[in-house]
Amino acid sequence: MLSRQGSQDIRQDSKDFKAAVARTRQAVSVQKAIGFIDASSPAKAIVELKHALEENGIARGPLLTNKYDKNDRLRLYQLHLQNTEVPPNFAILLQLREMLAISEMDAEQLETEVFDSGSAFSI
Repeated sequence: MLSRQGSQDIRQDSKDFKAAVARTRQAVSVQKAIGFIDASSPAKAIVELKHALEENGIARGPLLTNKYDKNDRLRLYQLHLQNTEVPPNFAILLQLREMLAISEMDAEQLETEVFDSGSAFSI
């Protein structure tokens, strides 16, 4: 029979394992999204970015930014802005900023450019 401490360790290990798996899946989805942007397939890139956001809800941590350059991360943020509801869901924008390690200044500048240009999605 497991001791109380042993069962707590297993639960913590399980949480850590789930977070690690989610962080890996998040990174894979972001990598795919960047590849789809490069291949001019924005619809597929959006799907992968949404998968990354779902995994980020479990991983609760930013990408390892040394693998992705700032320009790629900003292109993903811009893609989301151009294809999100108007007005955008601020909580998702904050989550995306955090996940992609985008500064508030860079995010606000990009938001202004996208929303002022009229290229954002609207019905």
